[in-house]
Amino acid sequence: MYNDFLTERLHEKGATLVGFADLTILPTDIRKGYNYGVIIAKALNPHIISRMPTGVHLEYYEEYSNVSSQLHDLCEYTATLITDKGFNAFPQSKRYIKQDKYWRTPLPHKTIATLAGVGWIGKSALLVTEKYGSAIRITSVLTDMPFHTKEPITASRCGDCMVCTSLCPGKAVNGCNWYVGIDRDELLDPNVCKSTVIKRGEPFSLTEGTCGVCIAVCPYTQKYMLNFN
Repeated sequence: MYNDFLTERLHEKGATLVGFADLTILPTDIRKGYNYGVIIAKALNPHIISRMPTGVHLEYYEEYSNVSSQLHDLCEYTATLITDKGFNAFPQSKRYIKQDKYWRTPLPHKTIATLAGVGWIGKSALLVTEKYGSAIRITSVLTDMPFHTKEPITASRCGDCMVCTSLCPGKAVNGCNWYVGIDRDELLDPNVCKSTVIKRGEPFSLTEGTCGVCIAVCPYTQKYMLNFN
């Protein structure tokens, strides 16, 4: 198995977390016939995240953009590492995967992350991890390279917590707990979320990277920020 090989190389390149998923539970077409998925995560700067509830800050947009760019490179790098070993790989980077008009993709990175046991989906429809909360961004690669995989996470660990629901600036979070098979729109109104992000970014002419309140207020993120300090 190649877990250690990829994990070591990706950590050397700056990845925060690397996970491995068995995708065979999913329909063949959406996983493009590949049996395994690699999830690659980068943690967001906790000092920047901590400021998000106080308003719009350009430093968060810059962090959001920089981490997204680094993940794109890590995604492509992972595919190269795999193909150099004689296996096949499909990097789910923006070069190959486009969102539809409803901001959906055929196989979301978050789905692969839950199958890899990396985290669960929070009430805000973001991936939540035990160590970093929601203060991470992720990408993924589909492959036939074999891996040892962990047990998937199949249910929410948010419980009765309603912090992200009550503090969302646009009231886009519905307050439902995630479970396998629930539609994203039952968790979050994506149109309200997007319009809120755009409205917050108007003074800076930005249409993304202007909110992040649900990331910052998540108790798991709060624990990450506290431990970092």
